[in-house]
Amino acid sequence: MHPEGKTFFDDLLVVGFDNKGDNTGVLVVGRKDGKGGLDVVHAEKGKDAVNLYNRLVENDILKEVKKES
Repeated sequence: MHPEGKTFFDDLLVVGFDNKGDNTGVLVVGRKDGKGGLDVVHAEKGKDAVNLYNRLVENDILKEVKKES
C-alpha cells in the first residue's frame, strides 16, 4: 500500500534519463503528486544510472510481449 493510502495502481511514475555516453548518466524518477506536478522520488548518477536505465528498457518480458504483438 502506498503511504498516502492509495493502491500502487494509482501511482504514475515518470522516468527521465540523460547520458553523455561516457557513464556520466543521470536517471531521475518522479511520482505524480495529485496537484498536477511531480515529486522526485529517486535519482541515480554515473554507472548506476546507466545500469538501471538499461534494466528498465531491456526487459526480457517486454521483449516477449513485443514479439507477440
